[in-house]
Amino acid sequence: MSRLMASEGDSKPKQLPPAGTHVARCFSVIDIGTQSDDFGERHKIRVTWELPDELAVFSEDKGEQPFVISKDYTLSLYEKANLRHDLEGWRGKQFTADELKGFDIFTLIGVPCLLTVIHKASKNGDKTYANVNGISKLAKGMNCLELINPTVSYAITDGENSVFRQLPEWLRKKIEQAQEWGQEQPSTPDEVDDDEIPF
Repeated sequence: MSRLMASEGDSKPKQLPPAGTHVARCFSVIDIGTQSDDFGERHKIRVTWELPDELAVFSEDKGEQPFVISKDYTLSLYEKANLRHDLEGWRGKQFTADELKGFDIFTLIGVPCLLTVIHKASKNGDKTYANVNGISKLAKGMNCLELINPTVSYAITDGENSVFRQLPEWLRKKIEQAQEWGQEQPSTPDEVDDDEIPF
């Protein structure tokens, strides 16, 4: 009888985005909903960028593709919130009082920036992760290539729609654990023209 053997060395190590500062462009904003952690219950989002100048072959079928990297945030513009800190660096300016009353996170999609990526070892040292350590506005005269990945925006109020079904399984399961999941949503007001919402 034939045998199909597996070994510890058969699994390829995950390729990490190179450490350093990179031109990047946001292509995905996912609403994860209210999640419980060591700090209590907080509404979380996941922002993902591609690094168009850093390419690698992750799948022979697709050829070279840009590295991508994500960061999870609490959905808050409180003075000390990480989201506010990173957005003000990204925008190159502070939020006005009016902007702090409500900022559409989905307007981040397609906006370029400079990302600082660091490599950080896990507590036991057996894994290394790539983390976003800083975000800033592109310097004057600096360009960023157009998006290669399709854009993705998902609000948990949209429920189990086509966008949700295309998300990775682990992310779908995380969203399904949110307090808001499965709740009947109120009707939404008329949509605001994106052109009226400044980044």
